[in-house]
Amino acid sequence: MEALFDPVTIYALMLVFSRAGGLLALAPAFSAQSVPVIIRVALAFLLATVFHGLVPLPKEVPNHFLLFVLAIGHEIIVGLLMGFAVRFIFYALEIAGQIMATEIGLMMSTSMDPVTHAETSPVTTALSYLGIVIFFVSGAHHLMFMAFLRSFELVPAAAGNFDPRVADVVVRESGKIFLLAVQMAAPLIAINFLVNFSLAILSRAAPTINAFLLSIPIQIFAGLTVLSMVIGLAAHYMLSGLGGVPELMLRFIR
Repeated sequence: MEALFDPVTIYALMLVFSRAGGLLALAPAFSAQSVPVIIRVALAFLLATVFHGLVPLPKEVPNHFLLFVLAIGHEIIVGLLMGFAVRFIFYALEIAGQIMATEIGLMMSTSMDPVTHAETSPVTTALSYLGIVIFFVSGAHHLMFMAFLRSFELVPAAAGNFDPRVADVVVRESGKIFLLAVQMAAPLIAINFLVNFSLAILSRAAPTINAFLLSIPIQIFAGLTVLSMVIGLAAHYMLSGLGGVPELMLRFIR
């Protein structure tokens, strides 16, 4: 009991708790608005309780309050960077969903997303749910927690410094979000181009036909048909992206 309330033990728990809290603040599913804050806090405390004896931690408490605040702030930033790395693939899904909805013609039919509590298109909401399902079914959340444990070996708790090259890595990897989103939405972009091109030729060949009125139902029908056939493509890119999440998490902090 005395060891539990030892100042060094409490300090170690707070460091791991702070890093875990930063991770869960941005991690997919765990950071959803529908997940109560108390649940995230409890999970962060559980991670701190389980992992604090498995990772290298400081052997003494800082002798100044400012040093203590800086150490806690450092751990929160490290956790946020790792959570941001996991979130990347879901940002790509959201952008891809917006592009697909625009190409299909469903951008005006927005609804409230129960996960983010934001106005999104039905396609974006469907892809978000698909991503969350794949995230848990593929075991990516296990890889995320394993990378979290490994992070203490690469960046010890209360290290207090970051590699300046981290900013370059974050910026470079951020650019890949848009590339991945366009790759997911490429079939919808192509079919929309073909539909508009065909109707443009039809309107020139038969000026009496109102090609604009014809384009709306044709665009929606063709878009939904292609989307139903290529939804597996989004799942494939999702799995490929999640496979590299642990490495990306560690690259963001070392």
